[in-house]
Amino acid sequence: MPRVPNFQFTGPTYLLPSPVLDSQRSINLYPEAGLGDSKSQLMLTGRPGLFAFGSGLPTGPILRGGLWAGNRRLFAAAGTHVYEVSTTGGVVTDFGSFGGGSTGPIKFAQNAGSAAFQLMMLDSSQSKIFDVATLTPQFNATAMTYADGFQIAVATGASLVNAGNPNQINASAFGDATNWTPLPGPLPAYVIRSGASDLVNGLEWLNGLLYIFGQSTLEIWYDAGNAAGFPFSRVNGGQIGLGLVAPHSLVKFYNCLMFLGGDPNGCPQVYMMQGLNPVRVSNASIEFLLQYASASVGIPSAWAYPYQEAGHTFYCLSVLNFAVNGLIHLCYDLTTGLWHERAYAGPVPITGVASIPQFGTLSGGTFVGDIGSNALYTQQIITPSDAGTAITYTRQSGPVFRDNLVHTFDRFELDCDIGTAAATLNWSNDGGRNFGTQARAMKQAANQGGPSGAPWGTRYFTNQMGRSRDMRLQVNITSSTQLVRIAQGLLDCDNTGPPTEDA
Repeated sequence: MPRVPNFQFTGPTYLLPSPVLDSQRSINLYPEAGLGDSKSQLMLTGRPGLFAFGSGLPTGPILRGGLWAGNRRLFAAAGTHVYEVSTTGGVVTDFGSFGGGSTGPIKFAQNAGSAAFQLMMLDSSQSKIFDVATLTPQFNATAMTYADGFQIAVATGASLVNAGNPNQINASAFGDATNWTPLPGPLPAYVIRSGASDLVNGLEWLNGLLYIFGQSTLEIWYDAGNAAGFPFSRVNGGQIGLGLVAPHSLVKFYNCLMFLGGDPNGCPQVYMMQGLNPVRVSNASIEFLLQYASASVGIPSAWAYPYQEAGHTFYCLSVLNFAVNGLIHLCYDLTTGLWHERAYAGPVPITGVASIPQFGTLSGGTFVGDIGSNALYTQQIITPSDAGTAITYTRQSGPVFRDNLVHTFDRFELDCDIGTAAATLNWSNDGGRNFGTQARAMKQAANQGGPSGAPWGTRYFTNQMGRSRDMRLQVNITSSTQLVRIAQGLLDCDNTGPPTEDA
């Protein structure tokens, strides 16, 4: 039977409310673009696994956002304690407890402008900013960032002037985030954001601009060099009718900001700021998955973290999704502009990541924490398991059809590099609505083109898959020892349909 031309098995996640149009999924696999003369346009690469880093911190769990790396040092907020972590995963310093029975999320920000190293920490569950060195509260705030020598915070509670406007934004003294009443000058070092009436819920500093996010609007400010009072002023025309719907989805990396945003007129979407312009990077599929999240719990508590590895830069967004009764993990690859999904059977590293090029005298890496325990891990694309737990990789194809004619599908071949792992094939004959129970173990082709008797294979196949007007293919590979790479899928079927319409 002839080979189906232009059949693209590999690809991103693109799952729509009805599978009639498309039902593609890539779970724990991300697309890697090939060159013009590569074997396929997209290869699928297995996501990084986790390798235990030390035996765990004295307390846990690792809080969301509870890792920070810089100056060749690594810090972690775990349980109610803050630790400096050694190069072997132990504890250099236990700074003590910051109390409150914290559940996070946490945001760290190093302050600069003075000679001393000063690391500040915002505990969102207590709405307090702490100096990590002493773990004494310095300011009551709901959001915090470092900007041009100042620590900037959205005041709350006792830090509000006369229990006043909740849109009060304060600046610390230059170079000292333990001083929130800077002198000299008769003017207060705060401003009431009044360009819009929605509440401020996020701050970030990028490329000399201060981004002040509200629930439904965004304002962009700059350092005006005011000698007294609040040092920043709003950019002319720097107000955008788009807000931050999930405060902890806002991340800064790769010379850009990304966040889960929206306005009062619609459902949330994922945006990337390019200068003063927000650009939507989510698509109908991702927004369909986000719609299942609870408006009161899932979306506001959505959490994101960024990391970079092997030429790819990822924005990883986790949100509580009631359709699947748990967390879903959606990842956007800035390198390819494509989305995929991630799933975890063992440790769930959604607390955030800390990447550091050099750690003490050693080369650095990417460190992650477990939201359910005190465990720390290194995250590496060359690690084939999650601390020993097998990873399941799933690729579900788009539709295979031609003019809704019935075709007989004779053979599917998988061109891949999966070591000694086994692949199974399942398929749907009703346009992706049901995949049934006909999963088969794919056979390894006898002739692999390599040394005779080699314990690996690149070609796996399944024959005689029946007849269908609209077939969808699903490959599953589970392994704790083998790395997974899928180059392409090849499909053989007849090229004619019945002369007249079937009943």
